[in-house]
Amino acid sequence: MKSILISALIILSSVCYSQKTNCDITLNILKKVFTKYEVKYIKDHQVFVTEVWENHATIPLKECFIVELDNGITALAFNIFMTDIPEDYENMINENIVHELDINEETNYQGTGERLIQVIFYDTKNDKFLGKPEDFPIAELSWVIEGYTYPQRIDIIKTFKKIEDCTNTILLTVQEYGGFSEGLHYFFKYHKGEILTASLRTCIESIQEQNNKLMVHHIPNCSEVDVSGLEPENVFRIILKW
Repeated sequence: MKSILISALIILSSVCYSQKTNCDITLNILKKVFTKYEVKYIKDHQVFVTEVWENHATIPLKECFIVELDNGITALAFNIFMTDIPEDYENMINENIVHELDINEETNYQGTGERLIQVIFYDTKNDKFLGKPEDFPIAELSWVIEGYTYPQRIDIIKTFKKIEDCTNTILLTVQEYGGFSEGLHYFFKYHKGEILTASLRTCIESIQEQNNKLMVHHIPNCSEVDVSGLEPENVFRIILKW
């Protein structure tokens, strides 16, 4: 069962990593936002080490995602591994801890930390931090896969991308349970100096912008209900207005 879990995590992770762009841009923004830091390698993992909420924090650069919007506005999504045991992230990587079942009395990894999923907006043209969406970071996430029965809790960034044909709009999808759930979707729109935010847990067919509204064509309870015969108004939902 462990090999299946590792394979699933690798597949999901590779989807994420394929979307990252220039790491130099990401690193430069992180250096501006977190003024106290160290950049180092753990095995072949380049990490950004800093402090968050007065705790030791590690940001794996290969798990950072970047979206460039209009006029130099750039958004980052990334994991923050936060702990009061500074060596714990390094122990996790060196000991190949993937699932909580890997933790035993012989491992040095303590597993007492908290993981955050953070999203920030930065103005690269004017070198200015613009802020983060409401209700971010997502907090109290596990560092490793949780659960002893299926579905296993993972909570990873699956998608962070610009929504086509929508102005300065981003979709973040957090995969919550292996490959068994539709995902939790966050919508961000940078509009007139504000970061507009909405969330939706469903299967998404399409997203469109019309008359100062962001609308999602979605399938409610998509894993259980056949909606092919429903009227269009039952599957369209207004997510944001501006």
